[in-house]
Amino acid sequence: MAKKKKVAGAGAALKPEPKKKEDPEVIFESWFKTACTDEQKTTISDVEEHLKEIQDHRKDSRRELQPLRVGMELQKVRFAITGESGAASPQKETGRIWGAYRDSHLKKAGYSKSSCDTYVGMIAAARTILPDDSLINALLDYINDKTGMVMLVGGKVDKPFGKYTMYLQSKDVQMHVRDGKVNLDDLSVDDLVANVFLPENAETPDTLSNMTLAVNGVVKRIFNEVKEEVKVGKEPFDLSKVVENARDYVRHVVECLLLVCKCEDMTTFEAKDEEIIEQDSLRTLEAVVKEVNEQKKASAAKATKPKKVKKVAHVKHEPEKVTQVRIGKYIISRNPSPPPLHVKDPWQIFAKGGDTPIAWATDSLQAERIIAQLEAKDNAVQANEQSKDAHSDRPSSPAAQQNEETRKQRERQGGKHYDAG
Repeated sequence: MAKKKKVAGAGAALKPEPKKKEDPEVIFESWFKTACTDEQKTTISDVEEHLKEIQDHRKDSRRELQPLRVGMELQKVRFAITGESGAASPQKETGRIWGAYRDSHLKKAGYSKSSCDTYVGMIAAARTILPDDSLINALLDYINDKTGMVMLVGGKVDKPFGKYTMYLQSKDVQMHVRDGKVNLDDLSVDDLVANVFLPENAETPDTLSNMTLAVNGVVKRIFNEVKEEVKVGKEPFDLSKVVENARDYVRHVVECLLLVCKCEDMTTFEAKDEEIIEQDSLRTLEAVVKEVNEQKKASAAKATKPKKVKKVAHVKHEPEKVTQVRIGKYIISRNPSPPPLHVKDPWQIFAKGGDTPIAWATDSLQAERIIAQLEAKDNAVQANEQSKDAHSDRPSSPAAQQNEETRKQRERQGGKHYDAG
């Protein structure tokens, strides 16, 4: 039965079509040509040209790739479009124009949406710590005399000044920040900048992420040492034995930490074990043992899994045809098995009643010729033997021989027999 075609109802006809997403470049260009002021156009063009230059010469201008410096340029063009120093709201027309510019022109210049938001967020966070762009620029311009490279690189939104963020947030610097302004009093800008980049003011490797890596590395190394002592083969590790054997290693680690921290004892240390372990993704010895045991279990299960046997296509071999031809007292036979390496002829010739071949041939015709030669030789031998037998009947004495000769002569002359007696 033929299916009936579905007829669109009245509701389907009234269903609105989904709106097509507008091209961000079209949105920005329309605003730029109709509603943009000359001052805004100048700022946007200058910043865009500068940002493109940074991307084009990024290998030769490492200083210009500093996130805070890029963030300043992006914040400048955002302020030119929105007229606000804070974040651009997508609910406002100016916020949508900024988003369209970012997703079209800045994207073509090499700056993605996430990188733009990160750089702008970093400069905003930096200004809350050090609300003076001239000081921020002085930090960005500071060059290491030994390497000739800028000192302030990297960073993220919560640490806009990288490893020097903690020092800039300390009392030594914040004492000069009053009412959203920086007042250095008798301290010069150069002195402040030089103090920031002193080695002791940089965060040491025991930051949160590095600490996690260090602790996890120590735990893994302790386990590697212990497993050599607690040899279990393919069996899972006993956690109690691992912990017991790890006591000395842990004691040495704690002693080293006390020495580095310059602590006399651990009485002033307040640990929040579970909270720290969960927050910083620290690995415990128990977790390492559990992970290794699971790996052992998985390996054992994989080893016991039956292997699939590949199916081999059965090839039918036709049996070789073995023929025999009997000629007189000889038999011609094709060898069913491969001949010896030194023999290239597959045909064999046997004497009647014999099991060992007396000759070989490449084909049956050659075998027949060989048999003919063998029979001729046999006939010659037989004739020779008969001749010998005939000579053996002649008289052996001279008188007997003479009488025999006389008898034969008379037979030839008259056909009469001669009686020797």
